[in-house]
Amino acid sequence: MLQEQITLPNGAIIQDRRGEHYVVEARLGQGGFSAVYRVRDRRTKSNVFALKEVIDPKPQERRNLAFEAGLLMRLEHPSLPRVYQVFEHVRLNRIFMLMDYIDGKNLETLREEQPEHRFSLSQSLAMMTPIVDAVAYLHKQNRPVVHRDIKPANIIITSALGDAYLVDFGLAKEFVAEKTTNVFRYGTPGYAAPEQYGQGTNPRTDVYALGATLYTLLTGAIPTDALTRSINRQDHLDPCKRADEVYPGVPKAVAQVIERAMSLRNEDRFDTVEEFWQALRIAATQKKTELIAPDPLSVHEPGLLSTNEPALVISARPRRAALSRKQKIWLAVVLILTFIVVSIEGIFVFGARSHPSPTSTVSKRVTTVSGQQRVGDCALPALPTVVAASRYPQLAPCYGGTIVDIGVTREKTNLFLTNVKQQNDQISGMFIGLQQTAPFTGYVTDKEIHFKVSLQGLKETLSFDGDFNVGQIIGSFSGAYNDTGQFTGDQGSWTLLPVAPSDGRSNR
Repeated sequence: MLQEQITLPNGAIIQDRRGEHYVVEARLGQGGFSAVYRVRDRRTKSNVFALKEVIDPKPQERRNLAFEAGLLMRLEHPSLPRVYQVFEHVRLNRIFMLMDYIDGKNLETLREEQPEHRFSLSQSLAMMTPIVDAVAYLHKQNRPVVHRDIKPANIIITSALGDAYLVDFGLAKEFVAEKTTNVFRYGTPGYAAPEQYGQGTNPRTDVYALGATLYTLLTGAIPTDALTRSINRQDHLDPCKRADEVYPGVPKAVAQVIERAMSLRNEDRFDTVEEFWQALRIAATQKKTELIAPDPLSVHEPGLLSTNEPALVISARPRRAALSRKQKIWLAVVLILTFIVVSIEGIFVFGARSHPSPTSTVSKRVTTVSGQQRVGDCALPALPTVVAASRYPQLAPCYGGTIVDIGVTREKTNLFLTNVKQQNDQISGMFIGLQQTAPFTGYVTDKEIHFKVSLQGLKETLSFDGDFNVGQIIGSFSGAYNDTGQFTGDQGSWTLLPVAPSDGRSNR
């Protein structure tokens, strides 16, 4: 292991070949005879970078670092870090690579911070969508690039915007179909495919790692390593349980897709990461395929949900049990007493209203938000409202955030939900995003939100799924699928926070 005394101390100054100086502020990580630091440009203090070093590099380590730097310098993707230069410090006998500093935590650290050490399906899809797009981008190069070390610890989520980055290309290699791309290191047990233990690797090697990463995020457990699985395959007993067997909350269809992605035989997996992700999204929607009629015992606000909107898929509710004879008697007594109280109150109220006071007129209160005063259908309530206890989360009138479309525009843009109305679990309002303004309808559970948006001009319906997470909503979205299961629309991730009502309306 790397000894503490040979790493660079905080305050150390490193000079590159162009004479620029960088001050070491913190050591971000280390392993073997390498380390990564956060450094600041001594002249332009606002410029912060990550500096990767290899100490006493061997010839192969020099080649690996040169390949990693050359690879990242020619690639351009929003979920891949940029590399600026590679230089050598002869006196210290070290090679340095200067690259983007990503301020955030990796998914392994974030996962361990969760109550059950796992994420929900919606959260996992949202965080992994840009990573899958980045891997697909790597595989589409003229000489496909196989990362070969995809795992939660190599995916960083930024603290400010929640962007996802795929890092650590130390094992990456260009794939040539006619040649065998042997590995020099195994990768990470649990995420490395069987062929990484001595056979040739190809893009389907990354499909295995993506499947294993989703397995961990959804179950909270690292899958059994491929070498152990391969040894036990002779007895027809795979020690790696399916994801839904480890955590029953994982839909069976999703678990089956992940199981195929993690097939021991390379040729049994999905051919491409796009095919894997498409199958996963289809499987994720199967848990909401059962339509039900409106519950006659629930009260809904008239006109809350438009009949022209596509039917939402919601889970069935249990029937209410019939009342016993004793319960009926008590209910009758309560109703009689309630009637008497209401009648008495009505007499007093009627009398009071017959003689109005000059000062009894109620004026419309104007709410001030961020220095602006607004009154309208999206305004905040003037006075605190006493809301009866509900098993459904109460939504704010307006939400604002960002949406990342990786299917068509490949851009991050603003997203707003305005004029949000809610009746029990049913919700509706206006969707402003993706350069479109359209109504949305949906429903909420105690932890999740689901809604659909019909883009009339594009004749496309987008499905949005999200999770309530400490005041914010994080989720993913996808477009429609045709009868053959072929993806025909957009896809990506989104994040929302409650905002002042005027904020959402000003961006319409």
